[in-house]
Amino acid sequence: MAEEAVNIVAPFVIGNAEEYERVLARQLPEDQASGSYDDIGTSFDTLFGSADDLTVSEAESLDRIIRQLPARTVLDCTCGTGIQAVGLAALNYVVSASDISTAMVQAVESKAREKSLDIEVRLSDVLHLAEWGAQCFDATVSGGNSLAVLSSRDDVFQAIRSMANRTRDGGLVVVGGRDYALVRDRQEAVYGRGLRLVSEGVLGTVPEWTLDLRLFGVSRVQVRHTFLSLRDGLLVPRSFVKSLLYLSAADIVSGFAAAGLRNISVTDITGEHEYAGGDWYICSGRVGDEPQS
Repeated sequence: MAEEAVNIVAPFVIGNAEEYERVLARQLPEDQASGSYDDIGTSFDTLFGSADDLTVSEAESLDRIIRQLPARTVLDCTCGTGIQAVGLAALNYVVSASDISTAMVQAVESKAREKSLDIEVRLSDVLHLAEWGAQCFDATVSGGNSLAVLSSRDDVFQAIRSMANRTRDGGLVVVGGRDYALVRDRQEAVYGRGLRLVSEGVLGTVPEWTLDLRLFGVSRVQVRHTFLSLRDGLLVPRSFVKSLLYLSAADIVSGFAAAGLRNISVTDITGEHEYAGGDWYICSGRVGDEPQS
C-alpha cells in the first residue's frame, strides 16, 4: 500500500503552539505512532551507516563511565537490537538485557549467538523491570534516547526509579538521551541518513535511501523513519513513525534527584568530557548512601 503524502513544510513554521499541535495531529494521528520499536525490528540497525561501528563507540562511551565503580554486571533495560548490550559484552562485562519489544529481544539473542556472547535476555517493561525479580546489577543503563518513547515525564521518572531498584547499593544508573528541543529550535525537519544497496535476490541489488522526517509539536516530536527504494523506476516508501518526548539533560538529572541518586554527573556522548550543551548527553548517578570511594 502506498504511503500517504506528508507535508514537511509545516515544521519550518513555528507559530501559535495550540494551532501547531492541531496541525501535527492532522498530519500524523496518534495511532500511527508506535511507542516501542517492535514494528521496525531489525530494520532499526539499517538506520545507521554502520551498526557495528556504533556498537563499538557506544560501548566505549558507557565503559568510560561505569568502569569507575568498577563494574562487572550490567543490565541494559531498553536494549533495542543490542547496540549497547552487545558492545559491553564484547568488553567482557557480564551483560543482561531486556526490552518491551519481542522483535528487539529476538534481535539481541540472534546477535549474541552470532558473536558467541553470553547475554541473558528477557522481555520486560522499563517502567517496572519485574521480570528481573530482586536481582541487582552493578550498573543499569538505558541508551539511545530510549526513555523518550515513554508517554510522559512522570513515566520517565518512574523508569529511573525502576532502574535504581535494579541497581546495587553504590552502583550506577546511566541514561543516554537526545535533546530534540535543540533540533526543533534549529528547525531541522528533514535528516538524510544515507544510501545503501539492498539485495533483492535474483533481481540483484536496488538502492535504498533512508531519511527522517520530523514534525515538531509543543511537548513531543514525531519522527518518521523513512526508507525509499528504487524499483522499476519508481520510489517505493516504507516508514515507521515514533513519537518522542523532548528530554533535556536537565530533565534526566531531575529524575535522578527525585529517585534519590547521588554524585550525579552529565557527560557528552563520548562519556569522556563534561556536558557543555549539544543534542546528545549521558547522565549517571549512584544508588544508595554509601560514600564514594
